[in-house]
Amino acid sequence: MVDRTIVEVSPRRFRPADTAVTSADLQEMAINTDAETFHISAPVLARKDTAIHGRMNNMRGHSGLFVHATDTVEAHDLLAEWEMSPACTVAVMLEGDLVVKLDGLDVRLGPGAGQDGPTGHIWSLTQVSKMVRLSRKGTRVRKVIITVPWDWIDRILADKDLPNRNLAKFAATHRGYATWRPSLRAVALAEQIINPSRAPAPLARMAVESRAIEILREALE
Repeated sequence: MVDRTIVEVSPRRFRPADTAVTSADLQEMAINTDAETFHISAPVLARKDTAIHGRMNNMRGHSGLFVHATDTVEAHDLLAEWEMSPACTVAVMLEGDLVVKLDGLDVRLGPGAGQDGPTGHIWSLTQVSKMVRLSRKGTRVRKVIITVPWDWIDRILADKDLPNRNLAKFAATHRGYATWRPSLRAVALAEQIINPSRAPAPLARMAVESRAIEILREALE
């Protein structure tokens, strides 16, 4: 099993190719994050085969928020599938691109044609949905994905004005999807989540959760 101890590494110094993540590693990580149905559909890999290169940090916050951060290089043209519970998900793509299918809806995470720089994405699932992730061999992907159940947001906003009059409609729309240009602050927060400081584990988790909440707030505005 790959050691994923949180360490402080600059993006310029870290080389994803130096760390192999196997198919078994991804399966174990999926089980630990309630994605028990996760499996790699293509290519066919043995448990000890390298699936991707790089590092991943997964964290479930005390509030129920979940954060998935990666700095990886795709080792294959890879297709993965799993089922996802109803939730609001925010993604900040710092580098690279992926294609995901949200219950059959194709969504490109990353810059579109003629674009560059970090991109922000938000989507809503109102029912258990099939997720598909497609990536290209050799692509470096640096991203932060934040997922919260909609009742998490309901509790936060209970008896308060919604920050956006369209939020309630978006929350009720299955496969609702939107993009935004992350602020410099949001980009810096995502970088800090991917490259956390050396700190005792409880403090490190607190720092990641607080930064993720700030990114989520910006996406919902």
